[in-house]
Amino acid sequence: MSELFDQYKYEPKNKSVLAIIQEFEKEYSDIFEVAKTKWNHSIREFHRDATGLKLSRGLGQGKGMNISIRFLPDKDNEFIKLIDQHFPDLDFTEYTKIKALDQSLAEAGIYFDKNSRTDIYSPMKEFCTSYLKIYNLKELHAMLFSEMGHSKDVFGSYFFKDSRVELYYIPLIIFSQLHQVPLESLIVVVLAHELAHAYHHIGLDTDGFSWNSMDTTELEIVEGLAQYYTALFAEEQELIYPNIKSTYLKLQEFQSGPYCVHKAWLSHAKKEHVKHAFNVTRRNGIKTYQVFGQILKDAKNQLK
Repeated sequence: MSELFDQYKYEPKNKSVLAIIQEFEKEYSDIFEVAKTKWNHSIREFHRDATGLKLSRGLGQGKGMNISIRFLPDKDNEFIKLIDQHFPDLDFTEYTKIKALDQSLAEAGIYFDKNSRTDIYSPMKEFCTSYLKIYNLKELHAMLFSEMGHSKDVFGSYFFKDSRVELYYIPLIIFSQLHQVPLESLIVVVLAHELAHAYHHIGLDTDGFSWNSMDTTELEIVEGLAQYYTALFAEEQELIYPNIKSTYLKLQEFQSGPYCVHKAWLSHAKKEHVKHAFNVTRRNGIKTYQVFGQILKDAKNQLK
């Protein structure tokens, strides 16, 4: 554990965050590994089929490009420091348990009334109400997820230099607790998003071209495309794994800016329109969203 904190040069002040880090190997690492190994192939297969891009030139033509996936507490301690700054004393596990109890009491209140046991019900409900007033859920999300999520991936990152994916387990675990969404589904959605970046960046089209200028392209294009194909992946899984789509939609509630531009594509463009705009953009080094938007508009007019 000392090596972990030596590596990141920062030890969390929030005790519940510290506990998650200390208990990660025992309590959570198996879920992350299962999510990675169980879903890695199907996510890659989806991106390959949806975009037509491949990570290798085919059999006998050299090795395929490797994408490593790592699990870390946070990216540069930004999320952890945000918690320490605004909520240093909040026990996230306690909070989510009391929030769940409050919801259950609200649903069961009529039965306490019916059996004349308000003497038990009222103190518990008052305690929950009082506790939850201290830390407003909307304020929690605004500070921890919405604010950071406007311009960056809170839950994971793709690194252009070495085609590496990192998933950050502190925000992933806390988000899953606060919203009672399955942690595995949340990991899968984020992994699908980050692997989309990898395929879009180093994936080879039929002529062997990759997207060399992706790292200097506007976020509305880069993140919009990753979100678009993640949405399609979630849609494809809905019949068998409905939690994937519901988790994706829950995440969308706390995302904005470049992470939401794809919503218009989903409702007003066909898959072939977006794919065409994507291919033209990466082949010609288009960097501005305005130009991308015009290409997409032209595709919609030409590819009826």
